[in-house]
Amino acid sequence: MLQWSLTQYAVFNKTDDYLLVCGVNINGPYYNEFFMGHGAIFDMTQDFTIIRVMGMNPPHLFADWADTEVCLGGYATNHDHLTINSFKVPDKRTRMNQEPVKPPDPQEILDNTDGNRLCTFYADCNHTMNLMVANVPIKPKPLMSKCDINRNANSVIYNTDRNNSDTCIKYLIFVAGIHDCIILHKLKDVKTSKDFDEANAVRPFSYDVIRRPGQYISGMKLSHDHRYLYFNFREAVKVEENEEWEDYLHLKENLQVNVIDLQTKQIMSDIVYEGHKGFSEYPAWYICLDTSDDIVASGSEEAKAYLWDRYYRCLITTLQHKEGVVNGLEFNPKDCETMVTSGDDHTVRIWRSRNRMKTLQPVDSSYL
Repeated sequence: MLQWSLTQYAVFNKTDDYLLVCGVNINGPYYNEFFMGHGAIFDMTQDFTIIRVMGMNPPHLFADWADTEVCLGGYATNHDHLTINSFKVPDKRTRMNQEPVKPPDPQEILDNTDGNRLCTFYADCNHTMNLMVANVPIKPKPLMSKCDINRNANSVIYNTDRNNSDTCIKYLIFVAGIHDCIILHKLKDVKTSKDFDEANAVRPFSYDVIRRPGQYISGMKLSHDHRYLYFNFREAVKVEENEEWEDYLHLKENLQVNVIDLQTKQIMSDIVYEGHKGFSEYPAWYICLDTSDDIVASGSEEAKAYLWDRYYRCLITTLQHKEGVVNGLEFNPKDCETMVTSGDDHTVRIWRSRNRMKTLQPVDSSYL
């Protein structure tokens, strides 16, 4: 449909009306002018219609929703100059008077600067990754003791209006440095009008940087209440000063998950989930992860997904694929006892707990 070489990332807006999909078109060696990132917005209420296509670079930065009708993505004007753009979902009335959006030529997407320039960062664009928007609760919520754990513990958090500026602070988050820094930039008002004058680009006068020297961050995920940021990382055995930037990092195989409290902007060093593996050399694979009320889950490069108890931090089980990397997983947002995984074995698998399986009605074989 979009003539992409690879689809990398997809996320629904809060109301599930629109789906933002990030992909890449590969026409040459990795990390060059022929490696182009794209974004597309689909209208789920209009039979999965494409309503907007955008250029988004670097491809591994991905994109996220700032609110229900505005998404944010990157546009690298040069190697060390990363601009964050906002893209507005076209108004439905306007779309009714326009012809359907057709997938443009990949070069046309690359040259597309349609969008509102929000802010500009000075960062090595080859190492920026995993852009996301967090609506962090302002009022601290008491940490739950292990004795208080139950399945309804986060019911209040799930119902919090994360778009309310009186109760939440909106942050733009992404990985930078040599994959060893996490940038936290406070967003105030996300503009939606078209304004792409480089002279008006806003350079963030202050932002927080959480540094992890000697580590390579390979994936991030927000908790459902947006207070905690979970991230995968591998330790670097050594760092070489080499003109070839690809050879900077030599990574250990052991993956670990750490947690950042976004209210305090501190790493909770006593919370670690480990056991999964990463074998790829630099630049290493993106390893996805997700959380539910009680479980932390991560992909791995050994054809498995790992599930840990979120509070006791012990390994619960692994979910096996045939081969390759498990590079996609997600809990059902309405049922934390159901999750989906996908991997390099070209399969998508649905997993349910034993408790959930008992509640399901058997399928009538006549419908198969």
